[in-house]
Amino acid sequence: MWQEDLTGRVAAALDRDDLVLVRAPADQGDWATLVLPPRPVGSVLDLPVVQRTTWQHGRLFLTLTTTARGQVVADLLTGRNPPPPAPPPADSERARRSATLARAGGGVDLMPGRLYPVRRAHARTAMLLRQGVDHGVLPAPEVPAGDVLPGVLAGIWRDLAHTRTEDARTRALLLALAAAHLARHRARLQDRGAPVVSNLRQITGAFTDWFAHSRSTPRGPITADAPIMDTYRLNLALACATGLVLRTGLRELGLTAPENL
Repeated sequence: MWQEDLTGRVAAALDRDDLVLVRAPADQGDWATLVLPPRPVGSVLDLPVVQRTTWQHGRLFLTLTTTARGQVVADLLTGRNPPPPAPPPADSERARRSATLARAGGGVDLMPGRLYPVRRAHARTAMLLRQGVDHGVLPAPEVPAGDVLPGVLAGIWRDLAHTRTEDARTRALLLALAAAHLARHRARLQDRGAPVVSNLRQITGAFTDWFAHSRSTPRGPITADAPIMDTYRLNLALACATGLVLRTGLRELGLTAPENL
């Protein structure tokens, strides 16, 4: 679930127009409010996307359901985006802002070399998809893979997401992805690239950790209907969604998103 969507639902449940959600420490939940006056949290627990809430030191900590965390992947693969908090700028204004982001970055050095880990992470997502096709985990596309695989993987996620298990690394990556839209919106409002850069680095860190401890293709001969193949396909869906966010963020900053490095 996207950060801004969750913020809206929790704000309505608590009747707080000024509510802000930020990432919570992993051992305390998924998201947390800034300091709030004490008030009942029962209405928040009634939200179907919230699994658990705790109240500590004037802050409300929220843990989402596995389904709610995974919804961001389904949205990315199908092209569904949350409504923008404000009307998007006209094309000329969009171009001006993109140039501003690429040039200034809000005090952040956006030279390609400084964001090399982000660009490398994008190349790794593309590599995983190629390997998925080569190893028979995914069907070989009749057109370039990048044009059809998101749709194929969206169907896989829709059919299999309810079967997946989620470890701490997958959870961290999903939460980093969920903050991407809001980061881009803040960057455009502020005419500075820092929110996008920060989010891209968070996603890259989470993806790199996940990449080092997960597999998306078999090590040896496995039949296409073997149960483990469904796990591989779900991992490829997550990698594809990650690549889409990284590519969008890099292009927002005026940088390329390479398929190979």
